[in-house]
Amino acid sequence: MFFAAFVVATTFPHNLIFLPYQVFSVGQPLAERMWYIGRATATGLAFGLAGSVVVLVAAVATAHETSIGVTVVFTLTAIPTVAISAAQDNLRRMHHVREHHWSAAWMSIIQFAVVSATIAVMVVVDVPIVWMPFGSLFAANIVSTTIGFMAAGGFGRRSIPDTLRWRSLVRRGRWLLGQAIVLPGAIFVSAAIITALAGAVAMGFGEAARIVGQPVIVLSTGFTAVLGPKVMRSAIERDDRRGLRLIGAHAALVVLAGLVWLLVAGWDTPWNPVTAIVPSAYEVAGLTAVSIVAAATSGLVFLRVEELMGAHRETDLVKVSLVASVFAVAVALTAPWTGAFAFPLGLLAMSAARYGGYWFFRRRLYRAVAAPPA
Repeated sequence: MFFAAFVVATTFPHNLIFLPYQVFSVGQPLAERMWYIGRATATGLAFGLAGSVVVLVAAVATAHETSIGVTVVFTLTAIPTVAISAAQDNLRRMHHVREHHWSAAWMSIIQFAVVSATIAVMVVVDVPIVWMPFGSLFAANIVSTTIGFMAAGGFGRRSIPDTLRWRSLVRRGRWLLGQAIVLPGAIFVSAAIITALAGAVAMGFGEAARIVGQPVIVLSTGFTAVLGPKVMRSAIERDDRRGLRLIGAHAALVVLAGLVWLLVAGWDTPWNPVTAIVPSAYEVAGLTAVSIVAAATSGLVFLRVEELMGAHRETDLVKVSLVASVFAVAVALTAPWTGAFAFPLGLLAMSAARYGGYWFFRRRLYRAVAAPPA
């Protein structure tokens, strides 16, 4: 519950402040893209702390499940972690925007190393386990963010243009926040429907299979981090051909990753290392294979989202998300017949609807650019 609240809370600074700031930065000359990183980070931290009130919902919801001490520790460690995690993610993405990809990679490597080391130290000195989840993540993000600012050359300029003041960022970011809330909300509703209609066991198998498909999502996210700023720039300049080349390259990488992972982990085979780690994902034959396909389909839409953001078509993103959510919920209603397959099939339908919707708005965007004046 606390981690779910943590994920929801980070969507506020990420979408309201950091994503509009990244789109603005992509439109600047390469040497100027980190000029305002300090001010943007400070604004995002403030919004992160404000958004972390969601953590209090988790505290109230779980108070009866455990002692007051555990609830207080989770609350005190989760709230600052929300703010610093969103800021760290933005700083890492900004290194990609500046095309210093190895700086971003080192931030992630250091984050992982510090999390591991912090947990190891806590175990050795016998720190209560309740401090470990968010405590280790907070420490890792602090160190990683510090390294990120050092790689960026400091906090940048103090004065900022009006476009980067928080009211201007929020004005555009509110639509991105709407999209960020609609899609996870649809997945949550779908999971609740499947649990009610097919049972918690079926939903559990579906969730286990989804986890096995996550490496494809991780790779897709990594490809998007590198290619996203480039496709944003193409959209800003309305360069249709360059945008298509980038989208095609991204799609090829995602499809290749999906096929390789499907062969490795799609079925319960002797060469599959995942069966020993997540055996419940293979209780229903074919479920994991469908989940991997759904994950690859989901990864295909990531770069299209970046393109429409660069074109300042945030409202189109919300429209597509609303329509795609209907598809996910509709498929969830088939759970009495499809069972555990209802979950990955719903994700597949939602991703396919998003892909088609983004393609429609992309074509409309570039038709408007190519049309002669009236």
